[in-house]
Amino acid sequence: MPNPTQKLISFDGIELLLPPTGISWCCRHDDEVKHINSNEYKSVDVIIETDDEFIYIEVKNPDHPNAMKFRNRDKCITDFKAGKLDEDIHKKFMDSFLYEWAESRANKPIKFYLIIGINNLESALLLPRKDALKGKWPFNHPDRPQWTGRCIRCEVFSFETWNSKFPDFKITNV
Repeated sequence: MPNPTQKLISFDGIELLLPPTGISWCCRHDDEVKHINSNEYKSVDVIIETDDEFIYIEVKNPDHPNAMKFRNRDKCITDFKAGKLDEDIHKKFMDSFLYEWAESRANKPIKFYLIIGINNLESALLLPRKDALKGKWPFNHPDRPQWTGRCIRCEVFSFETWNSKFPDFKITNV
């Protein structure tokens, strides 16, 4: 249970607890952009603004019993390992970035975090997904200097590794 100064964001059977200080703005980005045609536009789950950066968070949670998109958990794991979710995740990040840029809110470095809710997911499976996602982005390419420095970090976590690294941003299934 959060203390009265903490904010709790709930979505897709997940609760994300935010720290009591250091957050300038946050939104459930899917809710903010729901007026846009969802066949064309994809969005990350949450965007958080701190004094120094934006944090984009996308969560895939096939172990949650209400995860309609992931009826077959084993297929989801196979697809995750094979990189079949990468294109959708990349589109969500890029569409969210372009939306925020158009709203004049992309004026700080961005960190992108993908959190995978698969129980007993081996940490060794996370690094290839991180590398594949970073390889799709136009950031930090010498031939695109206007993009340099926009996205300063891309990481992929399980729920366990996320909560270990960011205890002030605890994520739980509900």
